[in-house]
Amino acid sequence: MYLERFGRLRKIGPFGKVNYHLKTLCICDCGKFTIVYDFCLYNGNTRSCGCLQREAAVKVGKGKRIHGITHTKFNKVWRGIKQRCYNPNNNDYNLYGARGIKVCRRWHEFLNFKEDMHLKYIIRCLLFGERDTTLDRIDNDGDYTPENCRWASVHTQVRNSRRIKPFVGTRISDGYSDNGLVQVDFAGKYGLSNSKICSCLRGYQKTHKGWRFSYINV
Repeated sequence: MYLERFGRLRKIGPFGKVNYHLKTLCICDCGKFTIVYDFCLYNGNTRSCGCLQREAAVKVGKGKRIHGITHTKFNKVWRGIKQRCYNPNNNDYNLYGARGIKVCRRWHEFLNFKEDMHLKYIIRCLLFGERDTTLDRIDNDGDYTPENCRWASVHTQVRNSRRIKPFVGTRISDGYSDNGLVQVDFAGKYGLSNSKICSCLRGYQKTHKGWRFSYINV
């Protein structure tokens, strides 16, 4: 998708008006969203989210460089896939690194990962929200590569995950039981919380809204 560029800013779309002046939502090359007056883009007065000014201040010894997206969820995703694939002490290593899942050599460098995936991430977040945006491997047995990865909903990733294990939910009041495979689906069917079902299955809590849960040994 082509986004019109103004300096470091890429124009995403209109974001309302103030005193008849159109405001525009933009994404900066540093990864931050910013809302600016549309006319400021076209007259050249605004060319970044503010990172250009901060960098200029660094050059004359007046500030600290803040430019970058080190502390964003996007960067956390990148660090997470490397940990799962290469750190034996990571809780999920047995599902990734131990199975031979790797991060492609190109993505060992964060800037390459950003170049391949950041714009798609921003668009997905704008459409569906950052909380429901997660990195998903299309082929669950394949590596983390540009061709095998997409941004998807949490529900889609769960369905595509090796974490899926059959379980049974039992309603305490009448003993009614139902088997489940995808916790998100079971939660939606009975008006329950996916995270609470997960907590019950992991032994962190005993019941949820009058239901007990346990894995089925297969």
